[in-house]
Amino acid sequence: RLGSQSVGGPILNVAMVGSVGSDPLGGFYRNKLRRASVNFLSEPVKDGTTGTVIVLTTPDAQRTMLAYQGTSSTINYDSCLASIISRTNILVVEGYLFEHPDTIKNITKACKDAHSKGALVAVTASDLSCIERHYDDLWEIIGNY
Repeated sequence: RLGSQSVGGPILNVAMVGSVGSDPLGGFYRNKLRRASVNFLSEPVKDGTTGTVIVLTTPDAQRTMLAYQGTSSTINYDSCLASIISRTNILVVEGYLFEHPDTIKNITKACKDAHSKGALVAVTASDLSCIERHYDDLWEIIGNY
């Protein structure tokens, strides 16, 4: 558990901003994060559906992913989120969010604000095809922040 000292290290204050629907899967997701001591800071999207991924794996470890994005691209960079990001030490951005043009604008704002306050900024690589499709946007973030 991230928020307990039973592992011998300091208590970590971990938060996540994301987008889940007001459906049962969104409730399940928020509950599991809470139980892992992760503060999920986003309100559920009213009448929204939570995205999900089914991973099919062959015996030789080849993977096929079937994804439903649901409300995953619904992240608003409002004053509340800006305030949280201005106090963070590390900002980790999920690379798959680059698939949504409006989200790229919010990612750029978040990275700029976090970096200006001295936070480290990291972007997950997701997969090769995502990197290829969004190469310029991804490298703009990596190069600047």
